[in-house]
Amino acid sequence: MDQIRITKRHRLSKKEKRLLGSKIAEKYPSFKSELEDVEIAFTSTGEKIYIIDGEPVFAETSKGFIPLLPHLLRKGYEWLPSIEVDRGASIAVGKGADLMIPGIVSIRGAFSENDIVAVVDEVAKAPVAVGKALLGSDELAVKVKEKSRGRAVKNLHRPGDRLWSLALMLARRKK
Repeated sequence: MDQIRITKRHRLSKKEKRLLGSKIAEKYPSFKSELEDVEIAFTSTGEKIYIIDGEPVFAETSKGFIPLLPHLLRKGYEWLPSIEVDRGASIAVGKGADLMIPGIVSIRGAFSENDIVAVVDEVAKAPVAVGKALLGSDELAVKVKEKSRGRAVKNLHRPGDRLWSLALMLARRKK
């Protein structure tokens, strides 16, 4: 596999910042930022990484518009709905597996099917993945209580994946 490169990087214009602000407000209404200093980095593999105040925060990929784990680990994930999981599920999800219902300990925040959620380790209280909910929070809570089986969250981003590497590379990079 070829090394991923940043092919282009620039600061967003006022209009581009307004459009980004609208997109963030629509998808993540609890996310708070002034969007003063915003850059976009384009990768050789087609991702767009949004860098807010020097911190890679969001990625736009074929999987959607998702928050980056390094940012969630440094700045917190409270603005995202989250699913707390046991250690076994945490290890599996951290390696790229989808989250299965039996591994869920608790659900925080309301979300709908296809919304983005943080998957959080119950012991470390730290996010181990970002994924797309396959069920809404109410339906999922019922299935957890009933001890149902099946997938709950499609894993979109985890430690060590391409987005993780890009975020770390951009966080270290001086423009």
